[in-house]
Amino acid sequence: MWFTVSALSRSRRAADAGDQQLFEESIVLVEAVDEDAAREAGEACARKQAVEFENIQGEQVRWTFERVLAVFEVGNEAPRAGTEVFSRFLRKREAESLATPFPE
Repeated sequence: MWFTVSALSRSRRAADAGDQQLFEESIVLVEAVDEDAAREAGEACARKQAVEFENIQGEQVRWTFERVLAVFEVGNEAPRAGTEVFSRFLRKREAESLATPFPE
């Protein structure tokens, strides 16, 4: 079966505090026998994305996996163009947050 796994990662810098913290939601497509196996596969994918680097301001930045947010079943057939792989209902404030671009 095919699943999408939504995972949350966090960026950490010494200067970050409160609302300055940056998070990333990553959604990956995995093939697994059941939801538990899909969760494990999605977490493994997210953990592989962990990275540490120096940004252009000379600060150390570390991205780390936080947790799996959700697992969604896509179906048994292999996905192809046009296959919906993720959708969710949003509250107004969530939709507004998604529609608000980051400052440049």
